[in-house]
Amino acid sequence: MTDNDYLSLIDQGVEAWNRWREEHPEIKPDLSRAYLFEAELSGFNFSDVNFSRVCLIGANLKRANLSSADLNGAYAGGANLSEANLKGANLSSANLSEANFTGADLTAAKAEATDLTAAQMTGACLENWQISKATKLHRIEAQYVYLNRQQRHFPSEGNFKPGELAALLQAESDRSPLQKPVASAWVSPQVPDSAESNAAPVASPPEATTETAVLQSAAPGRSRSVPWEILVGVGVGLAVIAAIASFPRTRTVTELPPLVCNEPPLPPISDSPPAHEYADGTRFYGTFGESAP
Repeated sequence: MTDNDYLSLIDQGVEAWNRWREEHPEIKPDLSRAYLFEAELSGFNFSDVNFSRVCLIGANLKRANLSSADLNGAYAGGANLSEANLKGANLSSANLSEANFTGADLTAAKAEATDLTAAQMTGACLENWQISKATKLHRIEAQYVYLNRQQRHFPSEGNFKPGELAALLQAESDRSPLQKPVASAWVSPQVPDSAESNAAPVASPPEATTETAVLQSAAPGRSRSVPWEILVGVGVGLAVIAAIASFPRTRTVTELPPLVCNEPPLPPISDSPPAHEYADGTRFYGTFGESAP
């Protein structure tokens, strides 16, 4: 099917489109660069659809299924994505400024370098979503968000203060990728005050200990042979350098022939008055062939 075929099917409404998706689950529609400005797409099944560079500005995608959809570089400012399923969706480099994500599921969504300026995020699930330093989070508005699909409310009591969520997300985007994801980073364990002072230090992960032990136990005699190998290598290298330095160097000095384009020196300018002086001040010395200019 062509882009126009997909768009014609979308124009037939949500029932026709979703029925066709159910009948053809193996097809992943390519709607990249499609023009769906302010389109009515509520409840549409767009899972696994290629929406890269699509125009969805002002579109209504309420309760739409966009799981694993590719919206890389999409233009969707002001779109209504409330209660939409965006699990595993690629939102990287998309413009979603002022979009409505109220109650949306953004679990494992990729939002690196995404413009989320002034987006509405109240009640959105942000479990393991991925953001970067380039993600624009200015003026995000939310009373609360969920950190997992088990509906763990954050903050646990009350609502966010203005700008608080944006500050938390910005701090999370500055963390190393090897550190904890956002869900675990925001939630602190409920430990009684009396137990905190007596808490034992956290042990290293068992897999890290096992890997270290394996590396240390492998090739038991290798650590003793390394210094000897280094000395031999250094000695051979010095010998090669000395041999190269002792080679005689032949220098051939040749005189380059004069260039054929060398011109003879210019004759001296005569002290006699010019034969003719033009209006622009140019002076002519010599004789004219037939007559004066």
